[in-house]
Amino acid sequence: MKSKLPGLFILTICLVVLVLLFFGCDVQFSSPQPVWVTKNQKVIPRNLRGNYLRGKDTIRITEKRIADNLKLHDIDFTLSDSVVLRIYKHLYFLNISNGNRKPWSLVLGKKEKDRIYYCILLSEDSIMLSRLKKITKVNKTKESDGQSTLNVIDPSPVEFRKILKSNLFAVVDTLTRVGK
Repeated sequence: MKSKLPGLFILTICLVVLVLLFFGCDVQFSSPQPVWVTKNQKVIPRNLRGNYLRGKDTIRITEKRIADNLKLHDIDFTLSDSVVLRIYKHLYFLNISNGNRKPWSLVLGKKEKDRIYYCILLSEDSIMLSRLKKITKVNKTKESDGQSTLNVIDPSPVEFRKILKSNLFAVVDTLTRVGK
């Protein structure tokens, strides 16, 4: 009889890595970005809505929600005061706060044909962090647990445009549309 333990172990490691990628390793922002875009989208644009594959998982994007199909959701965001979508030049900026409105995680979405590329500023990328520090001040702050350190930035509009032009956002995942 085969043990299910190795499969559960691999699944657990994958979930931990995904959580770290999404919340633990990205550079945080002091406010939703880009700051010059003051209109928060009330609904997700039609061209983004639908079902997408992410590995073996399916992500569903509806008018106000992005969620996977897992019982214990890995991804489950509904547009609100703490989940803000902004659009600038065909780029989609999903700003996510843990509820206290600071700091904000930022996911940059780039849509090309039937794919959405999921991009973040990775704190663990020392080259990117070095390049980022040449553009804007990076503040290291302790999380409430006193153990973890966050890299938080508050770029001016000019600095944020430089960050975008410098291609510092790393593609960490790809969503591929299935069906119509």
